[in-house]
Amino acid sequence: MSPGETLMSAGPSTSDRIRLFLSDHGLAVLAAFVLLAGAGGWLVYTAQPGTETETVVTDRWNEQGEFTHGAEITEPNPVFETGTVVERDVYFTRLSPVLEGSYRYQHNDDASRAVAMDLRLVLQSTQDETVIWQRTEPLNAADRTVDGGETVTAAWSVNISATEAQIERIEEQLGASIGTPEMSVVAEVVTTAEDGRATRHTQRFEIDPSGESFSVSPPEAYRESYETTAERTVETGLSLPRALAGALLVVTGVSGVVGLGIARRRDGIGVSPAEQRRLAHARERTEFDDWITTARVPVTSSDRPVVNVETLEGLVDTAIDTNRRVIEDAATGTLWVWTETTTYRHDPEEAGRAEDTQRDGADGAISLDAVVPGRAETPSSNDGEATDRSESGEAGGSEQTNGTETREWFPD
Repeated sequence: MSPGETLMSAGPSTSDRIRLFLSDHGLAVLAAFVLLAGAGGWLVYTAQPGTETETVVTDRWNEQGEFTHGAEITEPNPVFETGTVVERDVYFTRLSPVLEGSYRYQHNDDASRAVAMDLRLVLQSTQDETVIWQRTEPLNAADRTVDGGETVTAAWSVNISATEAQIERIEEQLGASIGTPEMSVVAEVVTTAEDGRATRHTQRFEIDPSGESFSVSPPEAYRESYETTAERTVETGLSLPRALAGALLVVTGVSGVVGLGIARRRDGIGVSPAEQRRLAHARERTEFDDWITTARVPVTSSDRPVVNVETLEGLVDTAIDTNRRVIEDAATGTLWVWTETTTYRHDPEEAGRAEDTQRDGADGAISLDAVVPGRAETPSSNDGEATDRSESGEAGGSEQTNGTETREWFPD
């Protein structure tokens, strides 16, 4: 401890901090050690040789489906040869009024699958993603059992001119043309294996008629992969890393529990009220260090009343309110604030003794908020300033100056 530190102002040591932490959180630390030991035991147990159930893939297969489309040129024109079938994104309605196509499905499963395919024409009107009306008409269907690699195909055909006229009649019968008319071919495919495993998918082929032409938006080809799994029991060997880690956790947890028990039995964890006050004051002293000056404080008589402040925080608040600094007596650890009319004082050790007296219920307890009127022998304020160094330059002694005893202390 340096000359500028008192017992109450000395910062808590590492061992003090550990003891205080264990005193406040001993049960939590004990629970943590118990959990460590338990987790280590579980790791050691699961690291032993034995059997376990694992999931293995017994079969992998996939299925795919796609639309085809095209239209035959039926009217003479200077660009396309009559009778040819073209495949385009945009078709001329007068030249090719009928759109034809198919939906083809295939799988490569080792087992055969029953395939049920349904094609239908969906006419509807939508507004803000809300379906105003809808009409569905069947186009074709297929129902076959096929092995892997075989293809199921269902053809479809839509007369675009006739379908546009049908939409106009529907709107006329409804009495209003609300929303946007839409036309699409929908393919729905359901497959079932011999063991009951089933799949289902739906594809939609969009057709956008605009009177003199129509455009198509075929979906991307459908592809999906599947796995068939099964569970089996396998032998497992000793997991050395898991066993070592578990043993380390067990040793750590048990050692911690035993160490806590021994320390508590030897009273190495408990912190006395006096120690708690000292550590609390040290933390508080560090917190308010910017407001405190450590100095050599002379002793003199003063007519100003002395106010004993219970806490350091209260004394610092007083210094802030009066625009003064807190002066700490390097020799005694007592802290002072001087104003023109009043002396404010906080003695950590005296406050601790008063707290013990009040707790024990003794008579004549000291009131730390008492104002002592009249003359009192207090360190001189020197108009609010403390002397930091004696003129003689010698530490540890004292001198008489005009009848005033001055303690000498030199900061580090």
